[in-house]
Amino acid sequence: MKKVASDQLDLFKSSKPRPRRAALDRQNQQSATAGSEGSLLIYSGPEEKEWRARALERIGDERTRKLIHKIPPGPLRRRLSPPPSASQLDELAHKFPNFEAPTACIRDYAMLCSPATGLRLRPMLLSGAPGVGKTAYARYLAQLLGAPMLFVNIASATAGFAISGLDMRWSSGAPGCVFASLVLGDPGLPANRLMVVDEVDKAPWVSQHDPLGAFYSLLEASTACRFCDEACDLPIDASAMIFVATANHVDAVPAPLLSRMDVFHVRPPLPSEMPAVVESAWADLRVQEGWWARRFVEELDPPVVAALSQLPSVREIVKRLRRAAGCAVRQDRIRIKVEDVAASGSGSEARSRGIGFA
Repeated sequence: MKKVASDQLDLFKSSKPRPRRAALDRQNQQSATAGSEGSLLIYSGPEEKEWRARALERIGDERTRKLIHKIPPGPLRRRLSPPPSASQLDELAHKFPNFEAPTACIRDYAMLCSPATGLRLRPMLLSGAPGVGKTAYARYLAQLLGAPMLFVNIASATAGFAISGLDMRWSSGAPGCVFASLVLGDPGLPANRLMVVDEVDKAPWVSQHDPLGAFYSLLEASTACRFCDEACDLPIDASAMIFVATANHVDAVPAPLLSRMDVFHVRPPLPSEMPAVVESAWADLRVQEGWWARRFVEELDPPVVAALSQLPSVREIVKRLRRAAGCAVRQDRIRIKVEDVAASGSGSEARSRGIGFA
């Protein structure tokens, strides 16, 4: 009889969970008994037990077995982020003045929510020219919910698998980001986490695969509450997730998808709105690239804001801010000056010193 390695034996001893698994189990059980207010039941205890029994009977390989053992026992709950306060939404409106329509919509939906229900939003599509700030707007909204946003570029041919998973019978089979976030992810993250679905108008159509297919069920609360990942057929409640799609051309988005979303056209900022846009871009850059950006002073000088306000798009502003910051670092400064902005627009510069903070 072939000897089984000791590490393989451990996989079969489900009655003796590993320390990390035991700690997660206790945390999930405590969350389940803490009451339903401000939380969402992802799956129930009886349903999870029935699924686990079926899954162990038809187990295919060790990768599948490991996945089964990573899934917490039911009931599994995840907290719900409360709706943003009026002052937070005022700040959102100030930072993104050209997004008045989607911000007004969020205000309306927030009035219908409470800490017990968490923020619930209908899926929305932000359309507009490249560089108007669509992704930055979604990222800031995710910050208001207290969790990093999930990001999927639908232009990738494998985007559908990234969302809804791939059957474990394939060598690259794995759960998608929805299941991974709600079930396998950090227990402290909310169930109403925000996902950005970028460039839905550029979805590649490949034979026998629709990369947007997963969204037809996820964008409807009635079907999202019984969402099944391709890698794991345990139904979960994904109805609280917030979806923000972006596109440059609405005409290229399939009509069935449009009918499931609130669609907003985002105009370019007006000249009078550009100073607020510049300040918002700098604040976002400081959050996203904190390893260097937080070394700088928090606020830009008014002449710098005025110079950057002349640029045509948010994307160009961010690009110039990065280069201007590099120019300042070469001069051992933590404050961007107007001359840095001017230098950042030139095609080439003489670099007489090394790069780095003194």
